Amino acid sequence: MASMRDSAALTASLLEILPARMAATVLVASHFQISLGKADKAVASWASPVFACARPAPMAPLTAIKVRLCMIVFPVRMGWNNAPRTGACRGGTIDPWPRQRPILSGRRSRPCASGCPGDFHAVEPPVAPAPVAQEWARPSGFTRLETSMMFEHMNPPRARARASRSERGWAAARRLLCAAVVAVAPLWAGAQGAYPDKPIKLMVGYPPGGGTDILARLIGPKLAAELGQPVVIENRSGATGTIAAGLVAKAPPDGYTLLLGTNASNALAPAVIASLSYDPRSDFAPVAMLASVPQMISVAADSPFKTLGEFMAHAKANPGQLFYGTPGNGSAPHLAGRLFETTTGITLMHVPYRGAGHAITDMIGGRTHVSFESASSSSALIRSGRIRALAVAAPQRLPQFPDVPTTSQAGLQGYEVSVWFGLFAPKGTPQAIVRRLHTAVNRALAPSDVQAQIANAMASGVWTPMEPREFSGFVVSEVDRYMRVAKQAGIVPE
Repeated sequence: MASMRDSAALTASLLEILPARMAATVLVASHFQISLGKADKAVASWASPVFACARPAPMAPLTAIKVRLCMIVFPVRMGWNNAPRTGACRGGTIDPWPRQRPILSGRRSRPCASGCPGDFHAVEPPVAPAPVAQEWARPSGFTRLETSMMFEHMNPPRARARASRSERGWAAARRLLCAAVVAVAPLWAGAQGAYPDKPIKLMVGYPPGGGTDILARLIGPKLAAELGQPVVIENRSGATGTIAAGLVAKAPPDGYTLLLGTNASNALAPAVIASLSYDPRSDFAPVAMLASVPQMISVAADSPFKTLGEFMAHAKANPGQLFYGTPGNGSAPHLAGRLFETTTGITLMHVPYRGAGHAITDMIGGRTHVSFESASSSSALIRSGRIRALAVAAPQRLPQFPDVPTTSQAGLQGYEVSVWFGLFAPKGTPQAIVRRLHTAVNRALAPSDVQAQIANAMASGVWTPMEPREFSGFVVSEVDRYMRVAKQAGIVPE
């Protein structure tokens, strides 16, 4: 307790005399300890001048105690030189200290104006300056760097030099770290294992047994053989395939969740569905085109129209008098019919049904006049002779129906519509994985026997290989085209 009272009194004395006697810098250090038992002489060597100015009587020797100080006072060089000195007697003049005066253990003050000789102020018995580095213990809890930084404010050039060296050191460290990351990155990638190293999930947006599911189960085993991992088919039917597409769009972009998408989910949906949870143009990484099935313009077998030209001529002469049935508003046949109208300038009447079967049945019965169904939906009826195909909306004739002309051959230019199927990965999938999948698809579908299987399974399906970039541009153009057609037809997304 006595030591704490002594240190408190000492601090109070310093605070009373310093503002009036000298300029100083006060460094506040909470719970900063100095052991004076071993370094009393070192402390006295720099502290003595302060007490010499503050007290006219000789200062008692510092005792070996441990003082807990809350303030440490460091004299500033210029402030110390300009600090005033008290004369030897009361009322004496105040003279400045001589510049660069060495620290002495004792000195005599100059006489005052009244001529008194002055007193000798004994500060401390003469002692040799203590080697600070050896005898002054560094404060507990501080490193050598932290301790040196505490005193650097007394030597600005040194502080600037240290800061410059530190900045250069950090810059070199950053360069070294970047180089190390670049060097190690290939090794890290190799350590993660080559893709794929686990089964792949292929999402299908339609129930088992449909055309899309048949195509997935035909391609799945061949893709698994190329990749060396199982391909598991998962059916998530509903909302014309958009449920499965939405799940894949939000899946991790690691190449292990893929979508077998169609033009309904990845091209038509934005034009007819208002609350679509994804954007087909930006939320997927297109991998490869799998197959396409062109639309067929067909009439009943007993229809008076034998060619597409005859049908178009009659429709132009009787606007709004011919009807076409579709599986519903916003379906692929519906938009195909609207595209036919905008391309030819012909006005037809749309009749929505609850399925393609009902629409075809009514056309055969004479209630409607034309259909725009896909070749896969119409092929069996065409072969059986119940309906007549006027044209196929494709750039080339189908091998299954060599006698059916293309739309351009039948006199309708610029009308090509197809139902297509493609493989998609989530947005952000690494390009190396996309390329790996694309190569595997091309190898799996290239053999002629596989293409024949696709044609038979899809009833005139055709494999049209595309590079990922080309396929991505095709998807964007399809979305834009159908949105434009829907707007022209007045179709409001629901």
